[in-house]
Amino acid sequence: MYDADNDCHPAPALRAALTVMPERAAAWPFPVQFVPATDAERVIGEACEIELAESAPGTKLAGTLVDFDPRKRSLSFTSGASVNVEHIEFCRMRTLRLNRPVTIQRQRLDPGNPPAPTQPYALTLTDGAVVSGETAGSFDDDAGLYLFVPAEGDTVKRHFYPNSALRTRQIGELLGEILLNWQRLSRHDLDYALKNQQQSQVLRLGELLTKNRVIKREELAIALKRQGTLPMMRLGEALLQMKFITQAQLDTALAQQKQDHKTPLGQILLGSGVINEQQLKQALAEKLGIPFVELDTFPIEYDALSRIDEDLARKHCTIPLYVEHGAVIVALVDPLNTRAIDALRFHSQMRVATAMAARDDILRAINRCYGQAVSPSAFLDSPPAGINPAPASALANNAHEKSRTEDLLTQLSLTSTQPLNIEEPQVTESDNNLVKLVNKIMIDASQQHATDIHIENYPNKQDTCVRFRRDGALYDYLHIPYRFRSAIVSRIKIMSGLDISEKRRPQDGKLEFAVPGEAKIELRIATIPTANGLEDIVMRLLSGATLRSLEQIGMSQRLTQELQRLIAKPHGMILACGPTGSGKTTTLHSLLSQINTRERKIWTAEDPVEITHPGLRQVQVNRKIGWTFAATLRAFLRGDPDIIMVGEMRDLETSRIAVEAALTGHLVFSTLHTNSAVESVVRLLDIGLDTFNFADALLGVIAQRLARKVCEACGTLEAASDDELADLAREYCTDANGEVTPLVTAWKARHGGKVMLRRPAGCEECGHTGYRGRIGVYQLFTVDRGSRRLMQQRASMEELLEAATAGGMTTLKQDGIEKIIDGHTDLKQVRAVCG
Repeated sequence: MYDADNDCHPAPALRAALTVMPERAAAWPFPVQFVPATDAERVIGEACEIELAESAPGTKLAGTLVDFDPRKRSLSFTSGASVNVEHIEFCRMRTLRLNRPVTIQRQRLDPGNPPAPTQPYALTLTDGAVVSGETAGSFDDDAGLYLFVPAEGDTVKRHFYPNSALRTRQIGELLGEILLNWQRLSRHDLDYALKNQQQSQVLRLGELLTKNRVIKREELAIALKRQGTLPMMRLGEALLQMKFITQAQLDTALAQQKQDHKTPLGQILLGSGVINEQQLKQALAEKLGIPFVELDTFPIEYDALSRIDEDLARKHCTIPLYVEHGAVIVALVDPLNTRAIDALRFHSQMRVATAMAARDDILRAINRCYGQAVSPSAFLDSPPAGINPAPASALANNAHEKSRTEDLLTQLSLTSTQPLNIEEPQVTESDNNLVKLVNKIMIDASQQHATDIHIENYPNKQDTCVRFRRDGALYDYLHIPYRFRSAIVSRIKIMSGLDISEKRRPQDGKLEFAVPGEAKIELRIATIPTANGLEDIVMRLLSGATLRSLEQIGMSQRLTQELQRLIAKPHGMILACGPTGSGKTTTLHSLLSQINTRERKIWTAEDPVEITHPGLRQVQVNRKIGWTFAATLRAFLRGDPDIIMVGEMRDLETSRIAVEAALTGHLVFSTLHTNSAVESVVRLLDIGLDTFNFADALLGVIAQRLARKVCEACGTLEAASDDELADLAREYCTDANGEVTPLVTAWKARHGGKVMLRRPAGCEECGHTGYRGRIGVYQLFTVDRGSRRLMQQRASMEELLEAATAGGMTTLKQDGIEKIIDGHTDLKQVRAVCG
């Protein structure tokens, strides 16, 4: 073991342990006013005591420190005579104490204000324990708190508390005593605040004083006024005077700044390691008179927030505090950053006065304050973190979020309940609150899992209606006064790159932005001219599309096995048909995922690309430049494909190329907008495809719909009566030959003698509708020898349907009724999508 009294080197056992550790410059940090002895910063080989968070208080592990790395929040040590090295994360630790006293000397930073030899400290740990005593100094960083407890003479012992173990900390004189000495409050005010603090253990004393308006923004105004009376001094001069840097170091930094004018001097000195952040703040505060603001308790005003957008605040790491006498007062990490000050001055069109605050405090303030009203930064890649409701509670928070959206209207006195003067100026697309309102609509749609946003403008002075489509149904979201309608349309056109002057023709475009706590969102925009010179806007949200298996999308085991047989073939064509938004693309990607191997080359042409997974080579179609489905297919055939997926066969040319590809050794997937599987065959033959080629190429057609699921949170399971089962069986047999009684018997046998049906009820999770989410309803038409002969003879749809039904094909409604029997949906929803 290491013996601090007899030797300064590790014992042989420890030396053996150290040989397995990587070399690193581990050192113990010291406050700026300390001049430590030569070996005071040494860490490796020091005798130590460690208290673990899971151990009882007072239980210590004695050993020798092998490694100490605050950057990785971990340490390593050997216990007793063992040579085995144990690694401990800071989050598992309560405290670390180094046993050997080290010698320090103090440097006097301010001759007129000698430092006190010790300061009281009081720590509250996360387990509720309270640690207090005297410290000769302290050092605080992102890893934790370093205390220097006085020992004999000029020596101190080094203690470390990780931030994960600390709940509160108090170093030095108490806040109340400081305020009393400054004569900023009376003893009566202090006693009153302390009494309230005892009654509310949640609030700190500073917060209570702010709440009782004892500490006000006037304190900052006094400091800013005092700053103007101080003699002019540059940062370099201040650091030299405080002996934080030497003249040679300053000259080197100034020379570097001449080459890089964009980087402030303070950042250059910090980056080169000449000074640390604490020294920089001390020089700014003491010598340059720049006040330091505690943002956690400072009252920030909305008027100041409205002068500077969130994206600008994040870019320059600043938070506006308040507006006074034609100037906006802001807190900056670097209050001498002239580029940031110029940008803030230009953006706000006001004079800018600067204070200083910690970076973490500023970021927390931005999240807290701008989270109250969403700003244009919602369209940045790094969105604010303030708005992040859990997906499961998004609908429960709908009323609260909607009220916040309506607050944006109230701020401009634009609520629909107020009489409007026809001579009032219309709201413009650049108005700050309108920008926030449009952003808020899109973010709420994403968080409520809407698939579409409908903005409907009505003539005269009728309100504009905003509706969301969720799970296939439309719901009213917000009514906006008519004065907004032109500005909202123009704002969305600008965001999606459309022509704001064109109002007579429909336009389509897209835009992307990031929603807090979620992935980047893409919206497809369609503007549609309506009567009276107005325009409607429909925005489709393309986010949230994820790869799912056939079982996850609701396909039965029988259909899954049949499809797996089809996709195992080396060539041919498989189609998915149904209306827009019925999940065709999701189904095709589920099929592709099962045959996506490294031995196959898969090309997809999509508009838009909604689902991605590794191994696919995906192409975005762009009709404006002639990059159509047909042109993409021709390119694919020159790209040595094994499998091709075409987003849609919407014309004869695309269909012919797809059929030719299927006949020449490629497996082709595509979609079609038709009502049923058999109707897809007739439709493609009617548009002019060669009968024999198409019949030889086609393997199968999947028809599908999406039915709303009964909410699993509130839906109740009830035993179905015999009459209910008989009614379902009769409806099941409507489009196919079959008997009711054997079908009911089979259902009962499958479910253990009793069929349980799920009934909708309504709760906060489903928005009190009784339904949440959707499930697929499917029909699979498989081409066999008989149906291929009928296709070559151009048989009617009735003949094809009869042959397919005789071969075992089930209808969409029959598959939907099976979903009812399995407790996923109800007859109302099946009838709504299947007729």
